[in-house]
Amino acid sequence: MISRREFITLALVGAGGVAVAGCAAQGSDDSSQSQSQQAGNGTGHDPSAVVALTKSVCSMWVDAGGTVVGATDDAIQDLNLTDVTSVGTLYKPSKEAIVGLNPTLVLLSEDVAVQKQLAQDLQNSGVDVIDETINSFEDYDTAMQGLCDITGRSDLYDQNVAQVGQHIEDVRQKVQDNEASRQERTYLCLRVSAAKNKALKKDNFACEILSDMALSNVADDSSSLDDLSLEAIVSANPTFIFVVTMGDADQAQQSYQDAFASQAVWQQLDAVQNNRVFQLPSDMFNYKPNERWGEAYDYAYQLVYG
Repeated sequence: MISRREFITLALVGAGGVAVAGCAAQGSDDSSQSQSQQAGNGTGHDPSAVVALTKSVCSMWVDAGGTVVGATDDAIQDLNLTDVTSVGTLYKPSKEAIVGLNPTLVLLSEDVAVQKQLAQDLQNSGVDVIDETINSFEDYDTAMQGLCDITGRSDLYDQNVAQVGQHIEDVRQKVQDNEASRQERTYLCLRVSAAKNKALKKDNFACEILSDMALSNVADDSSSLDDLSLEAIVSANPTFIFVVTMGDADQAQQSYQDAFASQAVWQQLDAVQNNRVFQLPSDMFNYKPNERWGEAYDYAYQLVYG
C-alpha cells in the first residue's frame, strides 16, 4: 500500500486562482475536475472515483479540491455531502459497497483497527489505497501536500495548510515568550465516553497540542494511569485536567461525573481547587481539526495562558 509520504512533491508552486472548496459541499466545476484528473494521472493516483472512510479524511480530500463517490455515514452527515453513496460506518465499512463503486482510490485511516485490515483486503483486490493517519499538525501537513499534489491544487495547500502552519508557529512563539511557560506544570487529558474512559498520551494529536503549551503529560510515562484509578490521578496531581468527550455527549458527561467529578477524592486535586479543569470541544480535540488546527492552538493557549 502506498503511504502518504511516498507521493509528496519536493515543492508546491503558485496559487491556482480557483475558489477554495468548503468542507460542506463538493466542487462541481468541470474545468477544475479535468485539472484534478490530469494531476492525479501524473502522480500515479486517479482521483476520478474516490471513496473516503472517515469524516476527517473526507474533509481533507474535499479541502484539497477533490470529490468523492462514496463515504462513511459520519462524513456524509456531518459534511453535508450530496449525491454520495454510503459505504457503511466508521467502524463497519462495507468492502462490498466500496468495491461496488469501482473506486480508483480509497482514502482511509489505519488508526481505526478495522480499516487497517480492510486496507490490506482492498489492496489484495487491486484497489489503490492511501492511509491517512494523523497524530499531529506535521502529519496533516504531509498528508495535505500529497492530496493537493493529486488534485493539482497547490492554492488550497497554501490556504488550508501553509497559512495555518505559520499561525501555529506564532502561537508556539507566544508560549515561549510567556514567562509562565518556564514553570513546571503538568496535565492529564481524559477521553470519556459511555463505554470507556482513557488517559490520552503523546501519540494522540490533542496531547500534541497541549504539550506545545509547555505542559508535561503525567500519563506519558506512567503505566499506573492506564487503568485511570483515582489513586493514580491523585498521586500525579496534575496542574491542569482536560476532558474530551466521545460519542453521545450526554452519556459521556454522565460517565465523567460518575467516574471522576462526583468522587470526594477528586475535589482534592490542585486542578479542581484552582478551577483548571476544562472540557475541550470535540470538533477540534476528538475529531481532527484539519483546516482548523490554528483555532485549536488558539483555544488551548487561551485556556493555559489567557
